[in-house]
Amino acid sequence: MFQSRGLRATLLLTLVGFCALMSYGWSMDSTRTRTGSIILIAFALVLAIGIAMPVRGYWALRVSAGSIAAAYFGYLIFEVWAWWNGKAQSSSPGAASVANAVRGLFVFGVPFLLFAIGRRSQLDDADERAGQRTTKE
Repeated sequence: MFQSRGLRATLLLTLVGFCALMSYGWSMDSTRTRTGSIILIAFALVLAIGIAMPVRGYWALRVSAGSIAAAYFGYLIFEVWAWWNGKAQSSSPGAASVANAVRGLFVFGVPFLLFAIGRRSQLDDADERAGQRTTKE
């Protein structure tokens, strides 16, 4: 996965900066906004663990992927509920609708869910074995 230390460092600094900026205006935010910020910061920090330590922190990447899949599934349930209760559906790409929720679930949610619940790929296992061979030599 992220073999380049420079790329990992850049991603980590970006995530840490994102967390700092998210918490910057908390004194003016409502409790609801703070709760959303805390959830996003926790997600970013778990993702940072997975990026910093791709082998040991593989669980963090799975948790992040599962969170994204759960969010898309929740979005679909919310939109179906709103449609069932009479909310008008829009066909524009940026508007919230059942069709867009289904698209998002299949394009993003299902692949992330498969990553979250699947076993490590054979390619990852081969990379890990290759790393163990070079450390033994």
